[in-house]
Amino acid sequence: MNVKVRAKRLLAVVALIAISGSSFAFNVGSYYDLQRHVNDVGENGAGARRVIDFYEQGLSEAFQLVAGMNENKISFGGTPYICPPSADAITRETVSAAIRRVIGSAENPKSTSPEELHTLVVQPAVIGLSKLFPCDK
Repeated sequence: MNVKVRAKRLLAVVALIAISGSSFAFNVGSYYDLQRHVNDVGENGAGARRVIDFYEQGLSEAFQLVAGMNENKISFGGTPYICPPSADAITRETVSAAIRRVIGSAENPKSTSPEELHTLVVQPAVIGLSKLFPCDK
């Protein structure tokens, strides 16, 4: 995929995160709510699964773009925080696993306080990815 396409997708993800931040559409509590509906019969379940998949795919592509532009490192404040072996190692599946590693699932939640439930899902994604792909200290 060329850089222009990835840059456009990154801008779309940033816009999605900004929108979700203002409406809490993708906070941990809403993520749990969507997970509860994934097994629903019919369009409700399929729609919930698509929303989760699209969000996780968008996050993975944003992380891939940043890692690919920075020698496979994602840094915060100049300090490497996530160091995958390659940018392509960050997939929708690894982002999903990273999120669940930190917050659990709707059936077995690790985040239960009101403050945690209002945290944007991107934050546990970053924490989880840093555990999956730690940087040498």
